Amino acid sequence: MRTQYSILILLLFCLCGCLIPVSEMELTSSILTTGGEGAVFKRIPQSGSFKLEDIIHLLTTLRWEDVESGAGVHEMVHKWYAGEELISRIKFDACFYRTPYEIRSEITASSLGVGSHRVELYIDDILFDQRDFEVVE
Repeated sequence: MRTQYSILILLLFCLCGCLIPVSEMELTSSILTTGGEGAVFKRIPQSGSFKLEDIIHLLTTLRWEDVESGAGVHEMVHKWYAGEELISRIKFDACFYRTPYEIRSEITASSLGVGSHRVELYIDDILFDQRDFEVVE
């Protein structure tokens, strides 16, 4: 079992490339969107506010200098706040296998309620992206 675990780690390392630190990554875009209507997801930034029936998506795109290699496996945490209260914390590891790399997170507006809100993205415990927004009735 231990050998299988070691092989899995080695395979992930080979697929994802060397670990590139967050300090060497650049935020290239950050948008909040509903994804539009219909079957095709649309990357149209939402300006102003969201409605209670919306699903809110945070799309964060980042890049690093070496386009020939991946940036390795990094821990990501999305934190969604209603005012100052933490409503949702989503934690996972991801293999940054190519640049540019897009990170997505979503939440229903109704789970936040009406008011001022914030979403934060941490990569390896470093605040990388943050957006403020409103939910209205």
